[in-house]
Amino acid sequence: SQAEQTPGKLTNKRIEFRFAGSTLYFDLSQALFSSFDIDKGTKLLLTVLLKQVDITKLSSVLDLGCGVGVLGITLKRINPRLRLHFTDRDALALDFTRLNCRLNNISADSIEGRLGLSGIEYKGYDLILSNLPAKAGAPVLISIFNQYSGYLKRGGLFAFVILKPLAEVAHTALVRSGAAIIHRQGTPDHTVFLAAKGKEIPPPQDGLLPYIRGRFNFQPPLKDLSYSLDTVYNLPDFDNLGYKQLSAMVLLADVHLSPEQIILIWNPGQGHLPVYLCRPLAEKRPKFTLAGRHLLALEVTRRNLATHGVADPLIESYHRSWLSQIPANYRLIILLPIEMISPELPRLTEPDGEVVIAAKSTLLQRILKQSKGFQLKKRKKNHGYRAVLLVKKGVI
Repeated sequence: SQAEQTPGKLTNKRIEFRFAGSTLYFDLSQALFSSFDIDKGTKLLLTVLLKQVDITKLSSVLDLGCGVGVLGITLKRINPRLRLHFTDRDALALDFTRLNCRLNNISADSIEGRLGLSGIEYKGYDLILSNLPAKAGAPVLISIFNQYSGYLKRGGLFAFVILKPLAEVAHTALVRSGAAIIHRQGTPDHTVFLAAKGKEIPPPQDGLLPYIRGRFNFQPPLKDLSYSLDTVYNLPDFDNLGYKQLSAMVLLADVHLSPEQIILIWNPGQGHLPVYLCRPLAEKRPKFTLAGRHLLALEVTRRNLATHGVADPLIESYHRSWLSQIPANYRLIILLPIEMISPELPRLTEPDGEVVIAAKSTLLQRILKQSKGFQLKKRKKNHGYRAVLLVKKGVI
């Protein structure tokens, strides 16, 4: 399908990986972690697992934050009978995991978008494994350490690698959760832990809570309007409005919005633009389609819209890597891309529909070259960012 073919467009290189007597191949991407080779931490974790765990006796494995799928795919090559599940919050990572499963003739039982362990239903894994990203932040990592035991069967293990500076944070959190540390092994850069099942600590009712940085007030300089947002770690514009958001806001003042209009927003970030739009449009009951790679952005935007009175039935989400995976037709589309997007605007936009794009100037120029059938209505420049308001011609 189109969705499954698209990762190839962002493939940086294909590498050969030899491990435990097998040869595997992985496509890597510059848009994802470890784009030129398999990360040293991943290799260390696999080496420790091979020595400390009888992989052939495992029946079910969760690759948590799977990236391009190296950990889970490697284990299934050793034990083809494994029930294998992958999760990640980045849709592009999930697409690359699917691609690499096919490349190595590996079948997965599920490949799903998740924030940490939130929403995972199965509670009987033999092994949860992860290369835990430091950028997730200590609150998110501690939340995982507190919750993982609820997803393991008795005798199951949580095997993870973490950057050395965070090793003591991990150790302390594991001890506090009542987990026995079966094995610990380090290098100057990384530490691997194998931890047994500890106390089952119920997950927080609010799955976003570990990600929340705080609630901040924002005052756009364009009109007498202020709003507050719950903002999260790992996304920009958490305590002030960036130039990309401000440029788009200027152009949205010239957009015509009709009652119950459905607005598509690609890469909504913390939710600034949808909240900015919904405040003066409350009586028109706009509907929002939120789409993009990053599940955290989709979830925090949904949360912020709900805080500002947009009911859940008025919000639709698509956790996708590409615009080609989004249904058509919209009267208004707002794109905040951070990388090249597929030339899908004519299909997505209704005749006479409007598109606002805000991005780095060089990226926007490349996107506009592929956006045929639109007229430029207005533009705005702001500190290296550009925003344009386009109108789709009635007949193309």
